[in-house]
Amino acid sequence: MSRQQLRIAVIGAGLSGLACAYRLQQAGYAVTVFEKSRGVGGRMSTRRVSDEPDNEAADYWQCDHGAQYFTARDPEFVRQTNQWLAAGVISVWSPTLHSFGVKPDGQSTQSAGVTRFVGVPGMTAPVRHLASDLSVRLQSRVIAVSKQAQHWMLTIEDDSALAGPFDQMVFALPAQQVNDLLAASAEVPAAFVNAARQSTQQHPLSPCWALMLDYKEKLPVSFDAAFVNAPADAPILRDHTASAQLSWIARDSSKPGRPAGEIWVLHASTAWTHAHLEDEQQQVFHSMLGAFNSLTGVDTERYHPRSWRLHRWRYAQALQTNNTPGFIWHAGSGLGVCGDWLNKGRVEGAWLSGYQLAQALISGYRY
Repeated sequence: MSRQQLRIAVIGAGLSGLACAYRLQQAGYAVTVFEKSRGVGGRMSTRRVSDEPDNEAADYWQCDHGAQYFTARDPEFVRQTNQWLAAGVISVWSPTLHSFGVKPDGQSTQSAGVTRFVGVPGMTAPVRHLASDLSVRLQSRVIAVSKQAQHWMLTIEDDSALAGPFDQMVFALPAQQVNDLLAASAEVPAAFVNAARQSTQQHPLSPCWALMLDYKEKLPVSFDAAFVNAPADAPILRDHTASAQLSWIARDSSKPGRPAGEIWVLHASTAWTHAHLEDEQQQVFHSMLGAFNSLTGVDTERYHPRSWRLHRWRYAQALQTNNTPGFIWHAGSGLGVCGDWLNKGRVEGAWLSGYQLAQALISGYRY
């Protein structure tokens, strides 16, 4: 069967899934992407907020509440980054950086030698650019897959008709969601299930609370972003100090191409999020805001956010990752898995995982 005749389903429209779909379509495959959300991007997300949703003339503010920036080291990803730069969908961000606590190995607050890129006008921009020429079905949550007459069919939530047929299928999802989908599916070969389960159980993604803050005036903070590192011996699950609660803070409005304003984003630490994952939003807001004020020394009497939003990422960060190879592919069943958690984490790892999986399919790689 020629590439033009091969039909491939990609489940998940984050960066990894879209990188895989884009490369496969370039090579001549017929690709359809299925995404449960209203938009593409996954954790490369930008929240656009209006505090007067019924007023068409109301002002909006925006904030990147997932991935904050990315770097490019791998030659293939450097090539992709240069294409995004040429298209005007990313730009270099040169923030004034700070670090609270002891920096772990590999964490740098220095600008020299580190080029940080962000999407313009938001982190979703390069992902949308990839998706612009792809067939993407939004608000289509795949809840099971099955095999009929040697082809894969997808069961979509709230849709009586199966989607398909497809010759091959890619799961571009967080590890836990890959497990859940396989558990609900029929006729998936044991060899693939075992390979996927081994990787997903070894590399689950941790959760993260993300708080977005809109201020009326600029805060008297001397830096644009900061890593927050808890002491290694801190009893972090019980500790309510600022360094135990937060892991990252940034003046999102300091990024290029953003609307005027004073917007900050706070990421809670993994351990603190785990301990407070089911807390009420008001409780999480007050706790994270208090930690932010404590770290920055902001006068709480004078400066208080006029608006805020909170997002709970259940699958935010891969604490441990593979990278040899950075994907799973079972040629016998035509099933594969990609995601940042399989390839070093981070934005570059997500793109590389999807791209490398596509290259494996194109080259006839056999697991």
